[in-house]
Amino acid sequence: MRRFSEDSGRLRPRPNHDVVGRRMGKEFVLIQLRTNRVYTLNRTGARLWELLEAGCDRATIQDRLAQEFEVGETALANEIDRLLGKLADEKLLDSDDESSGAVEERPSASRRS
Repeated sequence: MRRFSEDSGRLRPRPNHDVVGRRMGKEFVLIQLRTNRVYTLNRTGARLWELLEAGCDRATIQDRLAQEFEVGETALANEIDRLLGKLADEKLLDSDDESSGAVEERPSASRRS
């Protein structure tokens, strides 16, 4: 799994241009257009994705999420690393360093998170 740690705080992962994200009712859905895979994000994951779309770097994402959610700093950092790693593994992210928990794949529309 790709590791996004606090050591790379200025790393700026960004949504892959082949991925679209939309809020659908209470869910946030990502669709990888090249593979037609569908993913759902929980509330925290959805907010992280919105911050990625806004162009925030990893450190800014952590600062914003810490302000918006009641969670310890270490737990939050670990969850961000885990989710960014999972998103990168699924080819949903690109990042400025040329590398290409909350998220689960749904083939077409049949799997849920």
